[in-house]
Amino acid sequence: MIDPDAQEVLARLMAERAQPKRAQRPLPGWARVALRVMPKVLLFVSLSNLLIGALAIVAPLLRVALGTAATNWIYSAYSLICPQRPSHTTFLAGEPMAMEQRMVAMYVAFGVAGLLYLWWTALRRVLPTWAMLLGVAPALVDVALSSAGVRPSTADSRLWTGTLASAAIVWWAYPRFDAKLRAVRTRTSPPLM
Repeated sequence: MIDPDAQEVLARLMAERAQPKRAQRPLPGWARVALRVMPKVLLFVSLSNLLIGALAIVAPLLRVALGTAATNWIYSAYSLICPQRPSHTTFLAGEPMAMEQRMVAMYVAFGVAGLLYLWWTALRRVLPTWAMLLGVAPALVDVALSSAGVRPSTADSRLWTGTLASAAIVWWAYPRFDAKLRAVRTRTSPPLM
């Protein structure tokens, strides 16, 4: 003889099983495309950042080799994202890089840290927000102190603070992006992808 409580649970489960399942609506076309493209976004962003930083470093060498007229477009484009102050810029072969030291360090670090994240699975753990803020803090302090005239920032301080801030941001943001993407994928049925 079955216990009355167990019998009630069994009856409820049988009734739930007998109910017709809700049909999943197919995803719109743009959503299917987005689910295919999104995993590649982090690779694209990482490579783009690395390319922006590398071009800023190579620009003075190109200027020496090809002339000012051939490289003015690089410096003009970078002037939209960076003030290009000579006091904050490294000179290669007598010519300034296309971006200031901190910006170059940040773009290169975004690219390298992003690629490391994508290919080294041991680094895919989520960085806590407090740790990310701790990584960004030295850059903010360096900028604040130099802007207030308390202590001038140096080439070394701009390089290491920019690199640290970028690496912290990557390891804070990329795992969260991946987690959201996985959550979306688990909510969609495999045939729709």
